[in-house]
Formats: sequence, C-alpha cells, structure tokens
Amino acid sequence: MRVSTTGNGGSIRRLAREPLVHFVVVGVLGFAIVSLVAREPSPRDPGASDPSRARGVEDGVRDDVPIRVSRADLLAFVQSRTGQPDAARTEHDFDALSGAARRDWIDRFVREEALVREARALGLDRDDELIRRHLVRKMEFLTVAALEDALEPDRDALATYHRQHAESWRVPATLTFTHVFARERTHAEALLARLRKDAVAPADALALGDRFLYDRHYVDRTFDEVRSHFGEPFAEALSQASPAPGVDWLGPLRSQHGWHLVALERREAGRLPELDEVEGRVREDLLRMRREAAIDAALAEIVDRYRVELEPGVDPAASLPDSPGSAGGPSSETPDQVPDPDLRSGSDESHGGARDDARG
Repeated sequence: MRVSTTGNGGSIRRLAREPLVHFVVVGVLGFAIVSLVAREPSPRDPGASDPSRARGVEDGVRDDVPIRVSRADLLAFVQSRTGQPDAARTEHDFDALSGAARRDWIDRFVREEALVREARALGLDRDDELIRRHLVRKMEFLTVAALEDALEPDRDALATYHRQHAESWRVPATLTFTHVFARERTHAEALLARLRKDAVAPADALALGDRFLYDRHYVDRTFDEVRSHFGEPFAEALSQASPAPGVDWLGPLRSQHGWHLVALERREAGRLPELDEVEGRVREDLLRMRREAAIDAALAEIVDRYRVELEPGVDPAASLPDSPGSAGGPSSETPDQVPDPDLRSGSDESHGGARDDARG
C-alpha cells in the first residue's frame, strides 16, 4: 500500500502485523498466480505474461486508481465508526486528536478501502447473500430519505390518524391498593378484625401479616399486572370493588398464594387520551406506515422496469411435476409450513419476488 504523505513508517509496520492484511495478501498472490498460469503469453505482447500490468499494477503498487483520502470522506468514516450522530461534534473531536491518533484513523480508512477494492477485484462482492441484503436495505433507506419531507404529517393528518386508531393508545384502567397477606384463612380473619377495630392506616399495616413474594403496596398498576401477581379471581374481586372514604379493609380475598386483606385507595378507569398526550407516538406510527407504503410503491416502480421470466417449476400457476404427494396423494408440506418470505429475511427485499410471481 502506498500513501502519498510521509512519516508513516510506524503505521505501515502496524498494518503489516494485521492478520487480515496477511489473509488478503495471500489471496491476492494466489489470484495473481492462477491468472499467470491460466494465460498463455504471446511473444508479440510483452505485457501478456504479467497479468498485474493489465490491471494497472506495477512493482506491487496499484497506480490505476489511487486511494484519495479527502477530509470529508475521512470525517464521514470516523463518524460512522464511532456512532456519533453529530457531524460537527465529530469534526471538533477529530481536530482535537493528536497527530498520531489522526494518522491511525487515516490508516484505518486506507486499509478498509484497500481491502474493499481487493475483495471486489476477487469477485467477493458477487453472489453474497449478506451483501445483497445490505444493498437492498440501502436502496430502501435512500428511497425513504428522498421522500422524508413529503412523508412528514401535518396536524390534520395526525388528528385523523389518531381518531381512526384511537384504541391503539388507550390508557388502561389502574388500581392503587395496600394488602396484608396471610397464608391461613383463620389468621386472615383475625387480622381483618384487628385492622377494622383499630382503623389501621395502609402505611401502618405494611409490617403485619406473613411474608409475601411480591409487593405490599401497589400504585397505579394495571389489571394485567395485578392478575399476574394474584390471579384472575383476585383481580376480578377488585374490579367489582370501589374505593371508600377513609380506611376500608376488604377481605379476606383468595389468591393463588393465600388470603389477602385489601385497602383499595384509588381506581382509575381506562380512557382514550387526547392527541396532545400521545402526539409523539401517533407521529411515529403514522410515519412508519407512510414509510412502508413509500418503500412498497418505490420497489414496485423499480421492479416494473425489468422483464421477469419464470422458469419451469417456478410459475405458481403451472402444475408441478409428479412427486410424492403431488398427484395421487396429499402433499406432505402444507402452505402453513412454508415461512413467510418477509419473516424469514427480516427485510422487504422479497416484495419484488412476490410481485414477479403475481405477474407470472
């Protein structure tokens, strides 16, 4: 690797010790040897016996397309590797580095660029599933980025979406209560008599009763949370109770753990929140829906530029060749057993294939 600036001997020595560099060097040498053996030299072509010259390589150094390190590219590289979202902050931090630290970043940039070029020269970017998926996701990202301003909803659109999907943001009913736990019913009944006689406040009752696996004081808990701790009968009993003024101990109520004496302090009914309360969540959901629709439309437009030919055995409308379960018996594999392409791939890259099949 040749860099146009000087004073980088230490960095080159560090790169020479990298195992990944060793791997690439061996791969390049192997590729060059295979190319040399496979090509028969011609006496009329002095350079025919040297495949490296045909690729712009002379004395082990590529001169056809040099690696140019611009400040903008280097800062973008640093930002992507550090995960810093603020470009200005990245530039400030980079300029504050020492010369040796900046040289290390330059070496990392050059090393990655060189490895990418060598990988492409060896054809490693072709027929690679990971690279295909990365390219698909990048195209989806670029598609959405180009339409981002148009996708941003205004207040009227948010209000309409909020009204149409109001149940999605429903605030569930909640309970606030204190309970005293007893494993045996007789113990619970004795405790209840004491609590009512002395009008024990919930805060003063926390030390009474037997040890309990979960909390003794529950604040603004949903019925699902109460049900998960105490069981369905307990939650159902509290749903029928109403908070009373002052201290009113209920029970004993049965749960999957034992018996409980409950002071129900507050019960909030479920409700549909106003737009102002959930505007951020509404905007996020609406933007997600619009992005998905934009991607689908853009992919459909891209796919329509290509002529698609389905080979035998691919056309879903064609009859399949004779096979076990095709003619003479039910198939051993039902459609429900075939995973959905979107679920399997984790991306939208399968949309194009689905449209191809539909057109076929």
